[in-house]
Amino acid sequence: MENKVQRMEELFEKSMDTVTSHPAFLNGVSVLLNFNSYRKIWFRKTMEAVWKDLELPIRGDQDKLLNSVEELNVRIKKLEMELQKERQKKEPEIKRSAKKVENGISSEVGFQ
Repeated sequence: MENKVQRMEELFEKSMDTVTSHPAFLNGVSVLLNFNSYRKIWFRKTMEAVWKDLELPIRGDQDKLLNSVEELNVRIKKLEMELQKERQKKEPEIKRSAKKVENGISSEVGFQ
């Protein structure tokens, strides 16, 4: 029984190898793959045209917008870091001037 199953599997494998390596089969598969590729391209272009007609953003517009938003996020983070550095620089100056005012000494003109 086991021998029959093994023999059947071997025959099936051999016939599948013959069929899948035959030029007619390979040409048919090639035509189907090419047709599917063209169908996808055509569908994508058609949908882009429909979205443009409806004045909705297409994928390219969405990608550009996403890149712009990410750029703005990076710029905001840089500006926040710079602002934090400036605040840290001014903090000691504010503390020094507050101590001088407490002691009755002011660096401002006309204040005593």
